[in-house]
Amino acid sequence: MQPIVEKDPNSVRIPLTRLGDTALHVAANAGNRRFVEELLMFMRPEDVLIPNIEGMLPVHLAAALSLHPRIVRLLCSDDLLDKMDYKDIEKLFFMTISNDIFDVAIKLFEKRPRELTSARDGQQLTSLQMLARKPSKVLKSGNDDFVKWCFGESSGILMNLKDSNGRNLMHLAFLYRRIKSITADFKNFNFIRYLLIAVDNEGNNVLHLAALLDPEFKSFSGLSAKFQMDKELSWFKDAERRVPPGLKRIANSGMVVATLVATVAFAAALTVPGGKGKSDWFVVYIIANAIALFSSSASILSFLSNFTSSRFAESELVISLHPKLTFGHALVIISVAAMIVAFIATSFLIFEDTSKWISSLVTSMGVFPLLLFPLFQFSLFDDLIWSRWYRLKRESMFAFHPLLFVRRKSSDSTDDDF
Repeated sequence: MQPIVEKDPNSVRIPLTRLGDTALHVAANAGNRRFVEELLMFMRPEDVLIPNIEGMLPVHLAAALSLHPRIVRLLCSDDLLDKMDYKDIEKLFFMTISNDIFDVAIKLFEKRPRELTSARDGQQLTSLQMLARKPSKVLKSGNDDFVKWCFGESSGILMNLKDSNGRNLMHLAFLYRRIKSITADFKNFNFIRYLLIAVDNEGNNVLHLAALLDPEFKSFSGLSAKFQMDKELSWFKDAERRVPPGLKRIANSGMVVATLVATVAFAAALTVPGGKGKSDWFVVYIIANAIALFSSSASILSFLSNFTSSRFAESELVISLHPKLTFGHALVIISVAAMIVAFIATSFLIFEDTSKWISSLVTSMGVFPLLLFPLFQFSLFDDLIWSRWYRLKRESMFAFHPLLFVRRKSSDSTDDDF
């Protein structure tokens, strides 16, 4: 090439096709990086920015296909971008986003941030709207700066984006292990907690997706099992620190309530109201108090076993913790209800022969906590029951992981379906 260019320096600027393509157009379109590098040695910036008949620069032809990202980077030096017209920059900006060349896209945005923020492509979509259709590719790219930029522009994207599997942006961030770049700019927003506890269509939360092996890590088959396990445990502990404590804190709260009920019931058993009467309400009082005492005691043992048992670990979470937590929670509800019934029976024992209207008033007031407590706790109780029986029903779809049981279907689709 050098002898030809030295003999005729204008040869690098001569159109070679009927569309007005120069040698650089042809080389960029063909993806010949070595030839492009040699041409750039003999070309001035003005020569690189010569358009063809369709108004396409060589960098546009390279960016039109996602197969030539290296050539796009070669043709996007700072000197060339400084001399490039805004219309050419805007066209290249949308091409790089469309073909997932995100590092070049953010470089272009830094050159013209004000104009490109409101610019629209041929389909009248802004850059954020284009990126909203492919969040998994943005996260998968590994460009932390670009991820922070595109999702830092509009916090509403976090709330509204979901793919065909029902996964929001936080699910995808844990799946592709980009949680640092995603959570860094959003730790002060209230909706982060909502995104962390949300589940997809298969009932998986962010920890289920974090427990999946990294798709890139799977290809390193030569690594030892110990090294792979160490890497996975280190990653999962980091992911776990970013998620609400959840079930263990619920067990703590339930055990406190059960202990209080047991204390009250035990003290009430030693204090017989109204003497040794033969009223039917005395029998009700004894039975209700016994139910409150024994059910709260059983609940304490159920919650306590989660902390004393060696089975309380991530690998046994689905098998051990959910049944005990469900059982203990049900016993707490029963013990509270029995304690209220015992208190109502006490009022009838004391005011049976005097002011019966007081006992009726106490009964009417006692109905409210009996109804409200199960109503308020139904959401948690329903989640525990659902997660337990849904797991048993779908057991054939589970795959064992060193950290959690996760559904096989979760690891299947990682493509964009937005």
